[in-house]
Order: sequence, then C-alpha cells, then structure tokens
Amino acid sequence: MSALAIANREHGRPGQLERLAAGAWHVPGGVGFLLRNSTLWSLALGPALVALALVNAGALAGLFLAPVVENRIAPSPVHTSAALGLALTLSLWTGIVSAAMSVGLALSLLLTAPLLERLSRKVEAQLGGRGAGRVPAAQWEFKTALRAGLFFLAASLLSLALALVPLVGPILSLGLAAPLLAYQAMDPTLSRRGLVFAEKRGFLAQWKHETLGFGFAALLTLLIPAVSALLPPALAVGAARLVLDLEGVEADELASTPGE
Repeated sequence: MSALAIANREHGRPGQLERLAAGAWHVPGGVGFLLRNSTLWSLALGPALVALALVNAGALAGLFLAPVVENRIAPSPVHTSAALGLALTLSLWTGIVSAAMSVGLALSLLLTAPLLERLSRKVEAQLGGRGAGRVPAAQWEFKTALRAGLFFLAASLLSLALALVPLVGPILSLGLAAPLLAYQAMDPTLSRRGLVFAEKRGFLAQWKHETLGFGFAALLTLLIPAVSALLPPALAVGAARLVLDLEGVEADELASTPGE
C-alpha cells in the first residue's frame, strides 16, 4: 500500500475516542453474542469454570496480600494527611487486588487455550470469516497459544509488581496489561491467517486504538463479579468478531482508495 493510501485511510477514520469505544464495545458484545448463541455454550463452559476458580482465587490472594504490603511500605499516618493516606490505601488495594485477579485470568486463559481456540474458530465459521478453515484444527499447535499466554502471564506478574507503586501503580499496571491481553485474545484468529509474530504486531499497531479499547474494557470487566467468569470465552468471541470487523473496515477502505 502506498504512503498516500495510508494517509487517506487514516484521514477517513473516526477520532481516537470513537475508535477506543469501538474496540471496547466488542467485550460486552462478546458476552451478549455468547449468551444468545447456545451452540457455543459447550465450548464456553470449561473456560468459564476454570476462570471462576482462578479469578476468585486471585481476588482472595490480593485481599490477603494488600494489607501485608500496606503495613510494610505505606508511610506512617503521622507523616501524611488523612486525604493522602486514604488515596494511597485505595490505590494500593485496588492495584494489588485487580493485578492478582489478572494473574488468575492469565492462568485460566493459558490452561484453557485449546478450548478457547476452538470457540474462536467456531464463531468465525458462523460469521463467515476467511480464517475459520484455513488452518485445519488438527494442525493447530498448542505452542502458539502457549506463547501468547505466557506473554500475558508475565505481564500480569509485572503488573502486580507495578501495583505497589503509590498512586500511579494501578494506571501503570492497566497500561501494561491491556494491550497484551488484547493480543492474547486476538492471537488465535490472527494465527489462522498464517501471520507470524511480526505481522500480528503490525496488525495490532495498525489498529492500536481499537486494540487498546478492547484490552482496557476486558480488564475493567474483570472487576465485575457477575461476568468475570465469562470473560475468557467472551474474549475469544469478542476478539474473533473484532478481527473480522477490522478486516471488513480495511477492505472497504482499500476499495474506496483510488489506485489500489
């Protein structure tokens, strides 16, 4: 694609906030699609049960760890104002508990990767995506999901460490985990297109706002008790739909670009 075509395509896109919102919408959209489509429930049940156990275990671990860390690193109330002390406590507890839950999510995604790939494939087949049958399911390699899963697990552990940073810790933790969670969720769909790591990274960079919106929304959804267990299968569904939507947008943009 020419530089002019890229510039014209970027100029024709909506603003950054709209693109972030478009990516974020695919998380609740994935939940809704999953709940409406009973043919997906058999594949979603296992990942949901594993997530229910591990995410809640992460929350409990975070609740146990937070007061221990607070007692060790929080400044003495004598040297801080009441408002600052409250802000430090809230940021510390929020960051540690949410990061510990993301570790539980990362483990559940890693352990249920084969089921989530089959779920993603089935969604794409239902929606007529071009990647559903391109790589036969029998040839799908576990190492593909293992690599993506380990990336997000490492990011979750690092996020847990960043959560110890006063006040800005939760923001730093969220900023690190969100894009890697989006990559983890979208990796099976992109792998079915035969993309190598560099090409996947290029795709995510090309659609960085939609990708970040998806990742941020996923981490925020993790904090909602009623739906957190559904998050792994919902991410598999939502990520497949997001990739298909982005491919459709790209095709429309290329079709409307002179000289392509």
